[in-house]
Amino acid sequence: MMLRTKGLSVFLVGPALEIFGTANSAVDATACLKEIAAMPTPSANMLLADAHNLTQEKWDWTLPERLLQNSFASLKLDIEGAHEWLRTQPIFSP
Repeated sequence: MMLRTKGLSVFLVGPALEIFGTANSAVDATACLKEIAAMPTPSANMLLADAHNLTQEKWDWTLPERLLQNSFASLKLDIEGAHEWLRTQPIFSP
């Protein structure tokens, strides 16, 4: 989701990510990951601003969009953990 905020198309394929972008996607993805590692941890609302199909639980349809995003993130995402992992990787650290 963090890469999607940088304009890349990302798909989960088994244990890997498939990233699509420009002709230099590998370079773009690495540069984007370095930028993301240097930024503060993004909020769930920022990452899920354009997301669809967030309704997962029985009463999710009753929630306002912001609360639905927070609910989805708390159940399905580890934003802090992913960002911290990214920061600890030598290739991406600023």
